[in-house]
Parts: sequence; structure tokens; C-alpha cells
Amino acid sequence: MGVLYVACLSRELSVRNLKIAHRTLLCFGVIAALLMALGTFNLLQLSDIRKAGTEIENSWLPGLASADKIAINVGTIRLETLRLITTNDPAIQRTSNALVEKLDAQVQAELVAYEKTIFLEEDRQVFNDAHARYRDYMTGVATIQRLVAQQQTEQAAQFVVNTQIAAGRNLADSLLKMQQYNIDEAAKSGAVASSLYEHVRWVSVLVILVALVITAVLAWIMTGSIVNPIRQAVEVAKRIAGGDLSRAISVKGQDEAAELLVALSTMQDNLRSTIGQINDSAHQLSSAAEEMNAVMDESTRGLQRQNDEIEQAATAVNEMTAAVEDVATNAVSTSQASLAASQSAAQGQSQLSEAISSIQALTSDVLGASQQAEALATQTQNISKVLDVIRAVAEQTNLLALNAAIEAARAGDAGRGFAVVADEVRALAHRTGESTREIESMIDSIQQGTGQTVDALQTSAERARSTLDKANAAGQALSVITESVAGINDRNLLIASASEQQAQVAREVDRNLVSIRDLSVQTATGAQQTSAATQEVSRLATDLSSLVKRFIV
Repeated sequence: MGVLYVACLSRELSVRNLKIAHRTLLCFGVIAALLMALGTFNLLQLSDIRKAGTEIENSWLPGLASADKIAINVGTIRLETLRLITTNDPAIQRTSNALVEKLDAQVQAELVAYEKTIFLEEDRQVFNDAHARYRDYMTGVATIQRLVAQQQTEQAAQFVVNTQIAAGRNLADSLLKMQQYNIDEAAKSGAVASSLYEHVRWVSVLVILVALVITAVLAWIMTGSIVNPIRQAVEVAKRIAGGDLSRAISVKGQDEAAELLVALSTMQDNLRSTIGQINDSAHQLSSAAEEMNAVMDESTRGLQRQNDEIEQAATAVNEMTAAVEDVATNAVSTSQASLAASQSAAQGQSQLSEAISSIQALTSDVLGASQQAEALATQTQNISKVLDVIRAVAEQTNLLALNAAIEAARAGDAGRGFAVVADEVRALAHRTGESTREIESMIDSIQQGTGQTVDALQTSAERARSTLDKANAAGQALSVITESVAGINDRNLLIASASEQQAQVAREVDRNLVSIRDLSVQTATGAQQTSAATQEVSRLATDLSSLVKRFIV
């Protein structure tokens, strides 16, 4: 049994190299061949049985029937012959003669019919012997009829005793032999048919048993070659469904089940590779989320510092606005003083001392305005420094937002949310930089105006001193002083106008700084949202790592 099992197992492995359809066709082909062989054998044996039956039906039974009819007719002829010699009635004799002729015709017909059934030489010899004796007997019958017709009844009786009885016995023996021969041959044909039937029956039973055994073996091999790999595929699928991807899948054969196992093996390899990549991506995502969280914390602190610097800049701009308004007030006062000086110079030499006093006051005012303008220039330089700090913070915020966007891109779909926030932060940082550049442009304008104001005030101071010297030197310079005072008045108007413009610019700078502060607050809020999104991404990465750990790779 062990050898049979090993042989069947090796056969199962060999049939695994065939497709299931080819394998099925092969098995059914073997069964069909066995059935065809059994059917062919049975047909051949049935042909022999039919041949024996045909011999009985077409030869022996008709021959036996003809022999029986001949024997019966011959017996009747013998009776009628005896009646001829035992009666003197002419009518009976005529009837007997007519009956003998009729029976002779029937016997001749049966002899012809019997001869048609002959196919064996022995049968023909028996027939020829019976036929010859019948002719001899009928020759004797004709002699008896002739003698009876001649009224020689005693001679006819003597002929019967001496010759016809012996001829009748010989004919009866030949007919009996012919009958027995047909009976024996029919029995032989029946025996042959029975023997063939038994042979066919036993061979059919044997072939059926062999076919059943072969069918059972083929069914076992066929079932095993299909069920075993499918069972293996089911076990592999259950193991993969349970998360175990570490065991290799053994694939044998080239059939559909082997292709299924190859597909499962490929699926397991792909799952193992995918899960490994997911695990690596989860670790990278967690690290990126932590780095982004740190970056966003740093960005929040930078935005806070930027907000503080903006507050300081707003305070400085407010102070500058107040200083500019003071400059404008002093410029107006200087203009009024210049007008008064001009009026005083027009009154004459008598009022020269008052003009000198006014010029001195004008000089003091101009010097004060010059000092205030210089202070304003210094404050604008301080504002430029603050703007440099704001620009640096904006650039750092832009870099931090860019890093956050890069980390969000590395995170893929999971980082899409805080990638949007990082883009908003970059946009806010860009707007902060733009506003800072606008403020710098405004500060440059203020610095240029302040420089012009300082130059004008210095010029006014120099002219005031020159006017004072000339007033002290001689009264004839009064006209020159008047012209100088007029020029001072014009320049004071310019100073007042420039100061008003500076105040307007300062107020615009203050509004821009307020906008920058609001943007900084929004940026800080976005940074906080980005930090929260980063923490959520970190939590999702942790959950993803936990899910991946369920698989054994």
C-alpha cells in the first residue's frame, strides 16, 4: 500500500504539470477508452453470438423442420402405399395415389428447402444419403402403384415384404439421422452461444472491475491534484488574512492551482513590500511631524518677536508723528515770526533793535527746528532698524513656512491640511515683507524730506545769523534783511508743507504697521493651527505604525 501511495503521489505531482482541462480530458479519455474497448469487445462477442443464433435460426431449425415434415410425409406415403395393397376399392386407390403424388411433391419441396440451409459438408452428405434413399423408396412406391393398377396385389404385397420394407427402414434411418444431425448442430450452436455469453459476461465483469479501479484511481489522483493545492491556497489565504507574511509559499506544478499559489505568493510579496514601505513612511511622517512641530513653534516665537517689534515700530512712528507735528507747529511759528520781522523791517531803522531781537528769536527757533528735524531723522533711522528686524523676521518666517511646506509634501495626503496652513503662513510672511518694503519706501521719503528740512533749517539758521550780523553792523542792510526774512518766510512755508506731508506719511506708516500687526496675529493663529495639525499627523503616524505592527513580515 505504501508503494501504491508513493506511486499515486508521484503521479499526482506529474499530472500537476497539466492544466485542469487537459487533466480532465485525459481522465475522461482513459475512461472513454476503457468503455470503448469494453463496447468493442462486447460487440465482437455479440457478433459471434448472433452468428451462432443465425446458424440456428437460418440453418438448423429450418433444416430440422424440413426433416420433420419430410419424415411425416414419408410416413404418410408409407401408410397410403399399404392402403393401396390392402384395399380393392378403386376410389380409395385413386385417392391414395393422388395423396402419394401430393405428398411426394411436398417432400420434394422440403428437400429443396432443406438443401438451401446446408453449409457444412457433413450435412450435405447426410442430405444426399437421405435424398438417394428417398428416390429409391419412391421408385418402389411407383412399382407398387403400377402393380396395384395391374391388379397384381399379391405381387405388390410380395414386393413390399421383400424390398419396400427394407427401403422404408433405410429411408427412416436416413431421415432420423438428418433430424438428429440438425438437433445436434443446433445444440452445438446453442452451446457456443452460451459459451460466448459466459465469456462475454466474465470478461465484461472483469473489464468493468478494472475500469472501476482505474476510475477510482484516476478520481483519487484527479481529486487530490485539485483539492490539495486548493486546500494549500486556502491555508495560505487564511495565513495572509491573519497578518502572517513571513512564511514562503511552496508552488509545485503548472496548473491553475499552481498559478493561484503563484498569484498568492506575488500578493504576499507585494503586501510585505507595501507594509514595509508604509512602516518606513509612518516613521518618516512621525519624524517630519515632530520636526514641523518644532519649526512651527519656532515660527510662532518668531511671529511673537515680530509682533513685539511691530508694536515698537508703531510706538516710534507715533512719536515721530508727534515730532513732525511739533516741527510743523514750529515752522508755522517761524513763518509768523518771519512775517513779523518783515513788518518790523518795513517800519524802519527805528525798529531795528526789535528786528534784531526777532531775528535772534528766529535763529533760536530755526536752530530748534533743525535740532528737531535731526531728531526726526534719527528716529526714522531707528524705524529703519526696526523694519530691518521685521524684514529679517518675515524672511525667517518665510523660510520656516517653506520648510513646513516641504515636510508637508513629504507627508503626502496626510500632510495636505497643514500644507495649506504653511502656504498661508508663507503668504502672510510675503505680505509682511511687502508691507515692510512699503514702509521702508515711506521712511526713505521721510528721511529725504527730513534731510531737506534740516538743510533748509541750517540754511535758515545761517541766513539768520548773517542777518543778525548785518543788522548789528549797519542799518543800511535792512533791505537785505527784509529780503532774507521774506526768503525765510518762504522756506518756513516749505518746512510747514514738508512737515505736514511727513505727518501724513507717518500716519500712513502707522496704519501699515497696524495692518502688519494684524497680519502677524493671523500668522500666529495659522502657526498654532499648523502646530495642531502637525500633532494630529503625528498621532495618525503613531496609529499607522500600530496597524502595521499587526502584520508579521
